[in-house]
Amino acid sequence: MHTFILVCFVYLFFFYSDGWSKDLIIDEKELFSDTSSFVNPSEIVNTTPKPSKKKRKVTYFNGVVNGAFLGDVNRHWYGDRDSNNIHMSNFIVGNFMLDIRLRRSNKGFLNLELPYFPTYGSALVLLRELFIDGNIGKTVYWRMGKQVLQWGRCILWNPTDLINVEKKLFIPKIGYREGTYGLKMHVPFGTEYNLYGFLDTKSLTVFDSLALALKFEFLRNNTEMALSLWAKNHAHPVFAYDVSTRIIGFDITGELSFSEAANNYMLMASNDTLFIDKSGGVQTKACIDVGKKFNFLDFPQNLSVTLSFFFNSSGYKENIFRDTMIYLFMPPLIAQQNMRSQMPASLQAAALQTPKYTGTKKEFLLGNNLYEQHNYSRFYAAVFTQVDRLYLSGLTGTFNVVTNLPQISMIFSGGLFYTTIYEFFMGLVISAYVGGKNTEYTFDNKAIGLQANIGMTFY
Repeated sequence: MHTFILVCFVYLFFFYSDGWSKDLIIDEKELFSDTSSFVNPSEIVNTTPKPSKKKRKVTYFNGVVNGAFLGDVNRHWYGDRDSNNIHMSNFIVGNFMLDIRLRRSNKGFLNLELPYFPTYGSALVLLRELFIDGNIGKTVYWRMGKQVLQWGRCILWNPTDLINVEKKLFIPKIGYREGTYGLKMHVPFGTEYNLYGFLDTKSLTVFDSLALALKFEFLRNNTEMALSLWAKNHAHPVFAYDVSTRIIGFDITGELSFSEAANNYMLMASNDTLFIDKSGGVQTKACIDVGKKFNFLDFPQNLSVTLSFFFNSSGYKENIFRDTMIYLFMPPLIAQQNMRSQMPASLQAAALQTPKYTGTKKEFLLGNNLYEQHNYSRFYAAVFTQVDRLYLSGLTGTFNVVTNLPQISMIFSGGLFYTTIYEFFMGLVISAYVGGKNTEYTFDNKAIGLQANIGMTFY
């Protein structure tokens, strides 16, 4: 409680300090806007329309329609050639965005996602983002509503990001990321300093459910750094540091976070009983990306290669997926609310009468939604390669690898993406899951994955 009050006091101090607000030069860039947004919010904030009695607002309606085909081959297929070990699905998703720009850099934004699944003959309506932007005297910029934030610098792992509800994925997602709900603020102090704040209200029921994140960003020569803090009542504060710089032609970004104890639940074992608890001791997560661009096929700087390393002190030391021992579950799996909520109402009553009291660690881990891909073990590495203008001006090629180092388990992913001048696009991603039996990337027996999509962008 005291930590939360102290954080609020520090935030208000910076907010109302007169000495920092002289000679402001607004430059939001992309520091607080998600780069996957269809309309770049930074461009909107930086655009200051001249007051006019005839034209008070500008409305844009745009979006993306994307048809996808997914397939995967089970490892058992190589032995029995049974077609049941080849799974396929397809769907189409439309993202419809409404961008309303008002005078004085105020705006409203809506991203509505409508996926349709022909196999089930059903469609969903998903609200990815819905927010309003405003400012106070061109000094304090704020955004309220459901939004995706750019909080973190590294490509895949973001130890400093405790805000977004949907993490970045290794395999490209068809559609857009889910936004989180709250109020964010940005106070620029010239070109060298920025103060960011986000009040997380997505789980707001009582005062203790509020969470607050603060970030102070500063520039020194060609190096940009930030100190941040995440705090919530009855939770351990998380302190973080991130940096972005260039050294002898290499682009280096890094993130580091630590807390005095864990805030997330993990699988725990005592003798032959499994239960959920939070681990004690200092929790540290760190990621570093080292990248460089090269000339390729007579094009300047069109080949980029980035090496990434991730350390997660709260990851499991053992390989849970290989433990075949039968344990007692405490509490039983079906008693978990997150399991019941995924079931149809007609099945909930029956399910509650047949709880699962015993099973393996793998069943307990997955059944309680405790597994998070690329964040399960302690040490990871990845390579991200991209070639722009690959023989054609609109063709991009990628080749990426992510590795669970202790388990020697990997995903190899290669992709081709083509965009025409008429905003028509298509993509193909083929992934291979490599490693011994029952490792992080092979426990579900998937061997090959395929993702193809074709679509168009409209304005």
